[in-house]
Amino acid sequence: MTLSFKRLALGLGVVIALCYAGSLTGGFHFDDSHSVESNLAVRSMANIPSFWTDATTSSFIPENRVYRPLVYTFYSICWTIGGGQTWPFHVMKIFMHWGVALALMLIWARLWSEPGWFPLKNLNIRFPFFKAPIAVTPLVAAFLLALLFGIHPAGSECVDYVSATTSLQCALFYVWAYYAYLLYRDSRDPRKLALSLGLYFLSVASKEEGITLPAMIFLTEFFLARPAAKKRPGAESAWSAFAQRVWVNFKFSVPYVAMGLALAAWIVLMRPASGDESRGYHSSLSYFLTQWRAYLWYMRLWFWPWDLNADNASIEFSKSLTDPLVIQAAIGNLLVLVISWMNRRKYPALLFGVVWFYVTIAPASSVVVLAEAINEHRMYLAYVGFAGGTFTVLLAMSEALFAEQTRAVRLAWIFLAVAVGLFTGTQERNRVWRNGQNLWTDTVEKNPTSGRALNNLALVYMARAEYDRALPLLDKCAQHWPTYMYCALNKGLVLASQADIADKAGNKAESTRLAALSEASLLRAYELNPRNVHVNYHLGKLHQMRKKDYEKAAFHFKTAIDLTAGRYPAAEADLANCYAKMGKAVEAKAAFERALQLDSNPEGMLFEKARGTLDAGDPAGAAETYRKLLERNPRHLQAWYNLGVTYLALKQVGEARAAFERTVALDPRSEQGWYNLAVTADTLGDGPTAISAVRELARLQPGKPKYGTRLQELLRKYGGTPQ
Repeated sequence: MTLSFKRLALGLGVVIALCYAGSLTGGFHFDDSHSVESNLAVRSMANIPSFWTDATTSSFIPENRVYRPLVYTFYSICWTIGGGQTWPFHVMKIFMHWGVALALMLIWARLWSEPGWFPLKNLNIRFPFFKAPIAVTPLVAAFLLALLFGIHPAGSECVDYVSATTSLQCALFYVWAYYAYLLYRDSRDPRKLALSLGLYFLSVASKEEGITLPAMIFLTEFFLARPAAKKRPGAESAWSAFAQRVWVNFKFSVPYVAMGLALAAWIVLMRPASGDESRGYHSSLSYFLTQWRAYLWYMRLWFWPWDLNADNASIEFSKSLTDPLVIQAAIGNLLVLVISWMNRRKYPALLFGVVWFYVTIAPASSVVVLAEAINEHRMYLAYVGFAGGTFTVLLAMSEALFAEQTRAVRLAWIFLAVAVGLFTGTQERNRVWRNGQNLWTDTVEKNPTSGRALNNLALVYMARAEYDRALPLLDKCAQHWPTYMYCALNKGLVLASQADIADKAGNKAESTRLAALSEASLLRAYELNPRNVHVNYHLGKLHQMRKKDYEKAAFHFKTAIDLTAGRYPAAEADLANCYAKMGKAVEAKAAFERALQLDSNPEGMLFEKARGTLDAGDPAGAAETYRKLLERNPRHLQAWYNLGVTYLALKQVGEARAAFERTVALDPRSEQGWYNLAVTADTLGDGPTAISAVRELARLQPGKPKYGTRLQELLRKYGGTPQ
C-alpha cells in the first residue's frame, strides 16, 4: 500500500489540529503582558510599518524590547481579528506548527533519498484496521517522523505560549528556506534560490536565531553528493581535495552568506540597546559553559519529555572549567559528537542531525548571554534535524530487532504506543498553559525556589484580590531571589490593597501600619531598579493617592511615560490629574489629550480628563468632557452622577436634576443620587419630586434618621401625605 504526499500532509494537519484543539482557550502569560496585552502598538494594523522602523514598539518595558518586526506584524493582525482575544493567536500558531512539521517531512524525505542515507531495505508497517501493510519508503518514514514531531510535548511551549511565536515563526520560515535551497540545489532554478533567500529574510525578521542558515547550507554541501569535479593540478592530496571541496561549497553558499551578513548588520543596527538589560549579568564564558549541560538536557527531552517546565530555574550557571558539572557535560557532548562521527559512513543522517542541532541552537545557546540558562522553546528548530538523525538509527534498529514475520505488526503497535504517550503529554501541557493558575502552580511545584515563578503565581491571586494567598508567595520570592525587583514591587501593591481594605473597615491603625510597609516595599523595588516602568508608576500612585504629594507623583509618572517612549495612557491621565491638583491647567489639558490619543478605548481617559478638568477649576470643560463620554456610553453611572455635580458647580440646577434622575434610573439604590435629586428638585421648587426622592432615601437607609427628619420638613413645606 502506498500513500500520496497530499493524503499524508492532510493527515498530519488533522492530527496536529486535534492535538492542539485544547490550546485555543489558552490565555496570555508572562512576557505576553508587555509585548502584547499592554503594548498599544499592536492594537492597530496601521502601526505595522512602525514595527520595521522603531524597536520601541516591541514592548511596553524598555529592558524587554527586541527587534523582531515580523512577529509584531503577526501580533497586530491577530489582535485585530480577535479584538484582543487569544484564539486567533492560537489558531495561527497551530497552522504554523503544521507548516514546520510539513517542511520537516519534505526535508527528510529528500535527505533520505540520498545514497546511503536511508537505512531500510524492505520494511513494512501494518497498523490496526488497515487491510494491507504500508511500505516504509523515505516519504512514509518522513511522515511518521513529522507526526511524532507534531504531537511531541516538547514543542508545546512554542504552540501554547504566545510570546514563543518568535521561535515558532522563525523556525517556520527557516525550514522552508532550507527546503527551497534543496530544491534549488537539485534544479539550479534561480527562482527557487530567490524563494529560499526571501524565506531566509522572513526567518531572521522573526527572530535572530534564523541567522545560521548559511552555515547550515555550507555544511550540508559536505554531506550531499555532488557531480565529480575535474581535479585541479596539484589537487591529489587529501588536504587539497578537502580545500577544493570547501571552496566549491563556499561558492555555492555565497548568496546566503552575503544575505546573512546584510541581515546581521540590519539586526545589530536596529536592535535596541535597552534590551540588553534583561539579558542578565553572567559572562559569555559562564553562559557558554552552562550551555554544555543545556545541550544534553534538550537532547534528553526529545527522547523522554518528562517534567516539562515553563520557567526552569534548576540549572545554575557554571563559573569555571573545573566545575565537575562542566567536565561531565563536556564528556557527554564529546561522546555524542564522537559516536556520530564514527558512524558517519553507516549513518550519515545521524551526523547531519547532530550538526543541525548544534548549529541551529547556537544563537540562543552559546556565547550570547540570555537571562535563563535553558528555555523550552529554544530547541524547537534544533529538533528538526536532531529528530531525523536519531530516527534514522531507530529505523535501522527496528529492522534488525524483530523477526520478519511479526515485524510489521509489532512496529505499528510500538509506534502507536509512543504516539499516544506523546499525544497525552501534550494534552497535559495544553491544560497547564490554559490559564495562569495552572501554569504557575505547575511551575512552582517544579521550581519551589524560583522567584519568578513565585511572583507570577502571586500575580494570579492578586488579580482575584486573594491577597492573603499572594503575600506568602511574595515573601518566599524575596527570600530566594532577594534582588528580583518584582517581588518587592508586588508585595508593596498587595500591602497597599490590604491597607485600603483595613481603612474601609474602619481599622485606621492597621491601615497606617500596612501603608508604611507598602511604602517601604515600593522603595526597595525602586532601589533595585529606579528606571523600571512599573516601579515608577506605582510610586507615583503612592504619592498621588496616599501622600497627596503631587509634585513627586508627577515626577514618577513622567519617568514612566518617558521609559515607555510616550506610550503609557494611564500614566498620562494620572500625570494630568496631578497637574490639575497643582493648578497647572494647561499642562493637565495637554496630558489628557495625549492620553486620549494613545488609548484605543478612551472612556476611562475621558472620565479621568473630566475629573481633572474639574479639579483644575474648569467645570464647563469638565461638563463638556462628561457629555462626550456619555455619548459613547449612555449607561456610565459615575459619569451621570459627576455630570450632575459639575452642573451644580455651574449653577445649572435643572441640568443637574436631569443628570441625577439618570443616576437613580441606572442605580435605584444610589444614596448620593437620590440625595442630590432631592436637593435639586427642592431648589427648583419641585416638591413632589423632592418628597419622593427623600422618601426613597428613608426607605433605603432606615438606620439614618436624618432622612426621616428631612422628609417631615419637606412635607410641611410643600404639603403632602406621609406614607
